[in-house]
Amino acid sequence: IIYIYVKGDYMIKKSMVCSIVLILIILDCGCGTYSQSNGDDGFEHKVSVVKILEDMPYASYINPVLVDDEMYICVGGSLSSIGMVVDYNIKSKKSKLIFESQFSEASVSNTMANNKWVIWVDSDSSGTHNIIYAFNRISEKTFKIAEYKAATNDYVITAPYLSGDYIAWIETESGSSAKVKLYNLQTSDCIDIAKLNDHSFYNNFVFLDDDQLLWTDNINGKGYYLIYNIKAESTKKIDAPYPYPGYAQRTGKLLFSINFDDYHNWTDQNFGCFDTSTSKYRSIDVEGTSYINQFRIKRNILAVMSSDNELKLIDVEKGKLVDCAFPLMTIDTIDISSDGRIVVGARASDENNLKLVIIDCGD
Repeated sequence: IIYIYVKGDYMIKKSMVCSIVLILIILDCGCGTYSQSNGDDGFEHKVSVVKILEDMPYASYINPVLVDDEMYICVGGSLSSIGMVVDYNIKSKKSKLIFESQFSEASVSNTMANNKWVIWVDSDSSGTHNIIYAFNRISEKTFKIAEYKAATNDYVITAPYLSGDYIAWIETESGSSAKVKLYNLQTSDCIDIAKLNDHSFYNNFVFLDDDQLLWTDNINGKGYYLIYNIKAESTKKIDAPYPYPGYAQRTGKLLFSINFDDYHNWTDQNFGCFDTSTSKYRSIDVEGTSYINQFRIKRNILAVMSSDNELKLIDVEKGKLVDCAFPLMTIDTIDISSDGRIVVGARASDENNLKLVIIDCGD
């Protein structure tokens, strides 16, 4: 029996968890490209649907990310296991295997990539054994970054974040204690940045961009954003508007988070952004949704999955929804590439096959 609790692409594994992708079937859809400008806003974007069934004959996938024409994506030969990482060229439609899991029942995930590196997590289906790997795109060599084994009847959630030559993640220690780790891919140096005061699922995820490492914590009942400056080797602690700011991400001076008074109740949340230049917080009322399931931010584009699993694109500077000529009624996953392109997935249904859609919003 498999029990899975899913919010966006995050999982809490209650028992034998084969993979989030039990419901994700490989893509089979018509190719097409849509272009649209949002009137006076001058916002231009292109939307393209990927057709790879005949070129990538896998039964499941998760976490597709793009570097130029290369899509790095975790795939599996069955619905119950994702055991490979492939490099799929969206123009030539050719794929190359770059990694295969050591586990017979595998759950490979958390793909991220940039011009130099690709990272992922290799895990067994129960989540008791997690290994972080990195792939050098120039030398084409793969090496192990860190390895974690959970105690009996327990599991590990390892969610590394890649930016430039650095990887950061939350390392769970014995009991409920945890610490923030930072790894330099060039030098292989690994350091402890901080210990978490209150570690739970809502703050198990870090965000790394422009040498700024962001995470959240609750200290003595009060919520905080914490930003570590890699170059200055210093940490700034910022008061958060809620006791439990979760899943925090940033663009420039804006910190976005899903905020809770009680993080056990997902629907009782406030989504918003904190402006570090003014120390002011504002809630973001996403039209057509009472709460959000997931979000991703890159530069000026905020991609949100609504409570009804609809995609909402928001121009951060203008604070307006983008009128996107999007071919899917509902979505199930959002991944965003280092260059800002968004890759959105939708599950198969009786009426439609599963699709991956690439949204290119330009610079």
